Amino acid sequence: MLLWMEPLARDMISICYAQINRPSTALAAVAACHGLLWRSVLTGRDDVAIFRKELSRLAQRANISESAVEWVNRQVMAELLETVARRFTRSPREASRLSFEVARAACKIAQARPFNTDSIVPAPGMTRSKAGAAA
Repeated sequence: MLLWMEPLARDMISICYAQINRPSTALAAVAACHGLLWRSVLTGRDDVAIFRKELSRLAQRANISESAVEWVNRQVMAELLETVARRFTRSPREASRLSFEVARAACKIAQARPFNTDSIVPAPGMTRSKAGAAA
């Protein structure tokens, strides 16, 4: 379905986690799992909840808050939507369809989000009030 977006999503995920924390094997595992989560949702697979649960587990082990994981998701979605808008300027219908698919993918990821968000810590460049408003 939207497999062409997957490398872009993975790149954005790597960039975002590099801004959150210094490189480590734990952070690499979080980024890899997050990439698999986006690949799963972009290809329409049914294992989104499994990857999201594993992402939460790995993020907790790497001391990355759920709000930071959600911040990464928002950055990925914004990048994908911007790319759709740039690539499909001559085809508004296709741009609209693809934008809808990106939004649907983001919704599937959000629905799979765990509800335990005890440690709300703002992502880079966000104040605590912005982080609470964004959630």
